[in-house]
Amino acid sequence: MARYRLDTFDRIVGGEKGGASTSPAKVRAARQNGRRGGRPRGPASRPFLDYLLRRKHTRGQHKAAQQALLNLLAVNSSGRTELARFAQRFSLQPTQGSDLSTYAPDRYDLSTLDYRVPRSAASPEMATIVARFKIWARHYIKQK
Repeated sequence: MARYRLDTFDRIVGGEKGGASTSPAKVRAARQNGRRGGRPRGPASRPFLDYLLRRKHTRGQHKAAQQALLNLLAVNSSGRTELARFAQRFSLQPTQGSDLSTYAPDRYDLSTLDYRVPRSAASPEMATIVARFKIWARHYIKQK
């Protein structure tokens, strides 16, 4: 009887446990998915601001957070505004009818579902821009 318990213990400790099943068919399928660029990503299911701040927001809170975009108007060393880099990072498109020559806070709609979640690591400068936007967005949402 003691031998049976030891066998069970050895199997658990030795790595034979559920969830790590890899058959040759699964390995082939994983390689094919990798060659094709991974599994296709579907459309976004949450508004952009909800994705970025990781919680749900009301329509009024979305409008309050628009003011945070004004804080991204500083020009960096490459001559582009932080807002332009922010929009490019997440593939944000200007709203219909917005004047492209101005940087009004309503130029980008934060409640849009038309954005791209970046899969690559952000540069330290971009991480700072995103962090600063999050801080200002939370500030304006609290004030509302």
